[in-house]
Amino acid sequence: GIRPAAIERETFSGVRSLIGRDPTTTAVINMGHHSTNLAVVDRGVVRLSHSFNHGSQELTRAIERGLGVNTERAEALKREMGLSDRIEEREITSVMMPLVTSLLMEIRHTMQMYNHKAGRKIQKVDFTGGGSQLKGLIELAVSHFGTEVTRGNPFSRVVTPPFIQPMLQEISPSFSVAIGLALYELTSR
Repeated sequence: GIRPAAIERETFSGVRSLIGRDPTTTAVINMGHHSTNLAVVDRGVVRLSHSFNHGSQELTRAIERGLGVNTERAEALKREMGLSDRIEEREITSVMMPLVTSLLMEIRHTMQMYNHKAGRKIQKVDFTGGGSQLKGLIELAVSHFGTEVTRGNPFSRVVTPPFIQPMLQEISPSFSVAIGLALYELTSR
């Protein structure tokens, strides 16, 4: 007996929550558990959408194999250490770095193809999704893309009580699609 109000791809919801009507040519990279999606938004319109079969789960599995630990421990190490450059954490970084670098190179290649074909340059990159919370990812992406890179905050487009701001900053990348869906009724008219 449920009647859907609307159906749309995750890409459009995520873009709505992060970009809105900003005309800046922006790449939105949603790094999920199983895959990573790239959407290039130019003048407020999604011009390119591409999926990569690499997600944050791949990093967890690499830590499992590389360090011989179980899934729970590998996930905890990934979240706590990330792409650390500290000497005592380099072993974890060395296991993940080839995978992250490979993904960033694939994304950069796709972005460069867009820049060439569109005759416009992507000016900004917004990371979102649970995998975007990997420590050190934003800094590494800046060096790969040579442009402004941020971790998108879908809650920046909605009013929230000040006392929950610290918590929202922490969890916001995982809510870009949900916030975008909630904004559908408010922005599509």
